[in-house]
Amino acid sequence: MKKNIFIFLLLLYSASVHSESVMYEIYDYTTNPDGILISSGTRQYSVSDIDIVERESFGEIHWAKSLELDAGFGIGASIYKKEKETGFGLWATGSPCGISFEWFKLTGPGKLRKLKETGLISVVYHEEDHLKEITEIHFDTDVSLKLNETRKNIGEVTHRISIKKGSVLKFSPNNTLQKIAALKRPCS
Repeated sequence: MKKNIFIFLLLLYSASVHSESVMYEIYDYTTNPDGILISSGTRQYSVSDIDIVERESFGEIHWAKSLELDAGFGIGASIYKKEKETGFGLWATGSPCGISFEWFKLTGPGKLRKLKETGLISVVYHEEDHLKEITEIHFDTDVSLKLNETRKNIGEVTHRISIKKGSVLKFSPNNTLQKIAALKRPCS
């Protein structure tokens, strides 16, 4: 009986440690215009695995929150605290010099649509002092995030990360930061 209780508690602890998952495929377009699959899988993670960088743009503080996937690639979101959400940006990461930004526009309460191409997501907010902050992103459809690793031709797509339907990207609210990564952008 004690052994069964111990196993149950161990399984319960394991489930809480890695309670979320992101299913993905990473494609390289540098040598083949149709893309070559370089990695795919399911990233099991907990909110403590999320890297958080505080940034300031035009006098407004926001947080870049990202999750490493595989082969040096990851995904992230720009998270603000706002009274009213109208949209937000998701992005793919590769090298520190890569450029990626996909805007999602609010279409209904907690529902957003990718502005370019296709993709639907739902979000969950943490509310405090009349301000909303996204803490969960649910992928209601597959969503493709474009990435340019060269910085030469801005419109060029060198890689894509496809996040699969059913994936969840979950963050802690910014009053309970898990870890903060140093912002290192050696690119000019």
